[in-house]
Amino acid sequence: MIITEEKYNEELTRYVLPFIRLNFEDGYMKSADGTRIHYGYVTTPVAKAAIVISHGFTECMPKYYEMIYYFAKAGYSVYMVEHRGHGFSDRSVSDISMVTVNSFDDYVSDLDMFIREIVMKREGRRPLYLYGHSMGGAIAALYLEKHPEVFTKAVLSSPMIEMLYGNFSHFAVEAILFVASVLNWNDKYLPSQTPYTDEYDFESSCCLSKARYDYIYKCKVEEERYRTNGATYRWCRAGRKASKYIKKHAQEIKIPVLLCQAGKDYLVSNAAEDEFIAKLPQGIKKVYPDSKHEIFNADDDTLEKFYSDILDFWA
Repeated sequence: MIITEEKYNEELTRYVLPFIRLNFEDGYMKSADGTRIHYGYVTTPVAKAAIVISHGFTECMPKYYEMIYYFAKAGYSVYMVEHRGHGFSDRSVSDISMVTVNSFDDYVSDLDMFIREIVMKREGRRPLYLYGHSMGGAIAALYLEKHPEVFTKAVLSSPMIEMLYGNFSHFAVEAILFVASVLNWNDKYLPSQTPYTDEYDFESSCCLSKARYDYIYKCKVEEERYRTNGATYRWCRAGRKASKYIKKHAQEIKIPVLLCQAGKDYLVSNAAEDEFIAKLPQGIKKVYPDSKHEIFNADDDTLEKFYSDILDFWA
């Protein structure tokens, strides 16, 4: 079903991108605080359901064109919002590389407005499914806890239930964030986070697919709005607060949830994912042992299983 690594460039150019150009519509909405949010969608006649995609940290729409193509070809309408501070949505800082947010509740509020004002008005009473990756998985989990009546099913891919901090302990992170707050460093880059450069670094990326990494690398080189690259102290503090809420309120998610876990993830905690999914009355976990964080940018065998698992779950 999936496009193989060997044929990726050929079939992306021949099938996926023409499909997106012909069928993908985009627009803008204003959030509750006036932030302009960019969104896009593909509608499918007599769709089985409508899928809403919540993307990850520093990501953008083109990274999901392949996924949108697969879901649409499988008979679903697909909707996606670029979270504030990403892609063509508004930023609250002048540095186009910087990702910052006051609270993850802002992401949730934007997503809720998008769903109610755009998705539901187009899809009527059709079932809604939610897909969230990494940061977008945390946003999705928060949304499911705060708005349990909206979605019928959800897939969380490497969700940011809890971040990993390399050699820093949680105590050290809290101490650093406290000092940053006192010194008013809220919208400064975290240690090791930097503005965008065009450095090519596939080996240390979250991808196993070089062809897919190359495509996104090219997108960022060609379009400055896709060059989000580093988080602020403010974003990290908001993310930690969101993680605590997600773990505390997990039992409020009653719908079926498929959690897709990357065996070689070094960005988010698999242990926290395990604890989270165990609290869900209808939680299912699938592990992709050879995958890095971005399971949707893994090797051919992993991708085949990943999309097969998701489409079986949606069915």
